[in-house]
Amino acid sequence: MTSFNFTPRNYVYKAAIAAAPRHVLVDEQSITRRTRSGRTRIMYFRDVEKVRFSEIVQHDTHYFALVLQGGGERFTLTSSLEDDHAATYLRAVCDCLKQLHLARPDLDVQLGAGFSYRLMLSCIGIFTLGIGGGFFLMASISDLSAMARLSSALMGLGSVFSGASLIASFNPLRKLPGCRLPELVKSLETRNGVSAGYKAIKLGDVVAS
Repeated sequence: MTSFNFTPRNYVYKAAIAAAPRHVLVDEQSITRRTRSGRTRIMYFRDVEKVRFSEIVQHDTHYFALVLQGGGERFTLTSSLEDDHAATYLRAVCDCLKQLHLARPDLDVQLGAGFSYRLMLSCIGIFTLGIGGGFFLMASISDLSAMARLSSALMGLGSVFSGASLIASFNPLRKLPGCRLPELVKSLETRNGVSAGYKAIKLGDVVAS
């Protein structure tokens, strides 16, 4: 992980299909990105107090987010495309984490979605549980046909399972897992579009990281 005379590197990638290209510069002391308005956002590694990296998979699409916080500032780097754009994004993330580790070797990185996102999905899970309860109530109505009661019970079971899975996977009160920065770098450098070394959060079948 040791790096001497690191040459500043500029990365250009698209975070989404309709998005404008993003320009990200990583040097020994900081990471900089150009905003849509043309202004620049910069985060100095020495000021970083908290690091979080998340990957959410939905219908084979990977949503990445690197979040650096410190000194009252929040720096976010995201991507939702595959192929060359994702590869460029991950190289920028790896270079950022390497230089951050040199500046702040005491830091660990949290793995998973942020609190507000997990809270939102947990609320959706609670709502889905309520829908499941409604289906079970319909199944208990005696004047419905046997087929209608069976259908309601099956839909209720599916809703309860989905809701419970969302709540369990995205519990906002649960402490996020973490690892050392070099471990995440090694994982990202050995991957090719699929998680290697930690599990992504999958929304399709709801598998927690």
